[in-house]
Amino acid sequence: MVANRETHEPERLPRRRLKRSEYDVLVDQGAFEDERVELLFGEIIEMSPQKPPHSAITQRLAKLLTLALRGIAEVQSHSPIVGAEESEPEPDVAVFTPEGVFGLDHPTHVHLVVEVAHTSRLRDLGVKRRLYALTGIPEYWVIDVAKREVHVMREPSEIGFRTMQTYPIGSGTILNLLVFPDVAVAIDELFEGL
Repeated sequence: MVANRETHEPERLPRRRLKRSEYDVLVDQGAFEDERVELLFGEIIEMSPQKPPHSAITQRLAKLLTLALRGIAEVQSHSPIVGAEESEPEPDVAVFTPEGVFGLDHPTHVHLVVEVAHTSRLRDLGVKRRLYALTGIPEYWVIDVAKREVHVMREPSEIGFRTMQTYPIGSGTILNLLVFPDVAVAIDELFEGL
């Protein structure tokens, strides 16, 4: 930012947002080799470091979903998906159906996105919630490590998700995936020992 000479306040300069294609070229050239970043609404955003509970919950959920969805859908962890409006977020867990030749582009047909929030709660319930709703992802979960609760959002629209329910850890809640209702996740098991 540049300071305004009269008020000594920072002056907002016009920004030019990155396109996904430009971001992908930078990634291919190694521009962010030693950094954890993602593209959100055309801006490069630093990702929060992962603490052990975050990693443990992410690994448990990814393993559970991979086993339950074998032959039905794919599960990826900490990998990019195609997002709305020049975005390429890297959710903690994503469930998707491959389209075309799997591996030539990031997933676009995503059924569920999960973010595990330890220090990223405001971003996950703010800008990422808006982004995933605009992308049309039918179901978005935020597993809040600090508050020990899970937020489940469904029914995406242009203004956000129409429904959001919060389930506390220790409540014995079992979540069934919206698109794959036979797949159940006992949220208490994700926090076991943590």
